[in-house]
Amino acid sequence: MRRRPLYALTVEHLQEYVEQRHLVPGDRLPSEGQLAEEIGVSRSTIREALRELELRGFIQRIHGRGNFLCAKPAPIFTGLTTLESLESLAQRQGWHCGTEQIVVEQVAAPPELAETLAVPDGTELTYLDRIKTKDGRPVCRMQSWLPAALLPADELRKTFKSSITDLLLQQPGIRLDHAVAEVQAAIADPAVATRLGVEPGAPLVLLNEVFYGASSQPISYNVNAFVPQAVRLEVLRRVPSQLEEVIDGRRRSVPQDGRPGAGASVRLRQGPGDLLPGR
Repeated sequence: MRRRPLYALTVEHLQEYVEQRHLVPGDRLPSEGQLAEEIGVSRSTIREALRELELRGFIQRIHGRGNFLCAKPAPIFTGLTTLESLESLAQRQGWHCGTEQIVVEQVAAPPELAETLAVPDGTELTYLDRIKTKDGRPVCRMQSWLPAALLPADELRKTFKSSITDLLLQQPGIRLDHAVAEVQAAIADPAVATRLGVEPGAPLVLLNEVFYGASSQPISYNVNAFVPQAVRLEVLRRVPSQLEEVIDGRRRSVPQDGRPGAGASVRLRQGPGDLLPGR
């Protein structure tokens, strides 16, 4: 089993230290030397752990004054039945949504992705990769693939600023109608961990979704990897008689006993104006 880095263990010790001493936002932590002595690690390890806590928004480091506890950042709060951009959500909730590290490429569709988008193998796709931030802190890595015939890579480079959802809703000839999403757990590989400012192997909330047009034609496939501490997802659950399932973009009623058809998976359907963390 892979051993966890010493600084990561020290981060946990520092959080326990704060809880045991009932420190509150605004309180100043002891000096790096005092913390190193109390926890039993080197000052360089304490310094690295404090840097990690600063990235997480747990402390604020003020030059010449020390390290101060911050109020715990409020998570992004969203349901899973509305399809809207993270930017729209931020505007309502009073925080700033940023988009960084944007990559746009033209790629060939591998078989599995071609099947998802209902296009032939090798079809030219436009690929979009970016990091979303909440008040300057990374909260999600978002990836999108869509047929280049709908939106060529060169055009996307010129027009994309922040949200693929908002862009598609405004795009002539594209009528975004709904999305089908699945929520899974994942772990951050070293490259993704660096981009999101988390430890390699850290858990992530993975939201895989397909955007559909009005005729249930797939428009794009999206993979959104959220930092768990940064987002709170909610699902409205109804009694079985009110449930519907969505299979391959089509909705139908779930039987009264609440069980979907054999071998089917119940997924979430979002429509514009219905709150899916944005793209």
